[in-house]
Amino acid sequence: MPEPFRLRRMATRWGSCTHAGQLTFNPLLVQAPKECIDYVLLHELCHVKEFSHARAYYALLGRVLPDWKVRRARLNRLVALPGQR
Repeated sequence: MPEPFRLRRMATRWGSCTHAGQLTFNPLLVQAPKECIDYVLLHELCHVKEFSHARAYYALLGRVLPDWKVRRARLNRLVALPGQR
């Protein structure tokens, strides 16, 4: 059975999801506010159902988290990743 998720430092990503559904999260995410962490978790979980960033993916994300754009903007404003400085 695969691990429920992994932690890995990533220079330019908060999280990732493989085709097999393996979720990986950047441990630096703990520096973010809870609503931003929720956004990243739900963003990656939506990839389990809709893998690409196509229209269907964003429709799903919008259904589960209608204010995702606000949360993403806040996350990117408050916490910088090492590769984005």
